[in-house]
Amino acid sequence: MVPLVHPTPEMLYADASDKQGIDRAKPVMALDAYRDGELLLPLGYTLEHGADVLLLRRADGSVAAAFNAGKATSSEVEKDAREGCKRTHEVTT
Repeated sequence: MVPLVHPTPEMLYADASDKQGIDRAKPVMALDAYRDGELLLPLGYTLEHGADVLLLRRADGSVAAAFNAGKATSSEVEKDAREGCKRTHEVTT
């Protein structure tokens, strides 16, 4: 019978690329995701972009949120869009 061996961190992460054994994925930037058609926005919402700012616009053209173009992640923009859509829907019903 083979005895059970409890794995050590060195065993688990022997081929990992960093000291902690965790490969961290870079966040997807909102502008890149938008340009690639991968930003998931509610129906009617669009993203307008300039040099330093991203404007999340509702279907009526009003600004739902503004973001730093160089730092906003797709998850932040998508979350704000979903929350804005919910608030707008609650107000109109």
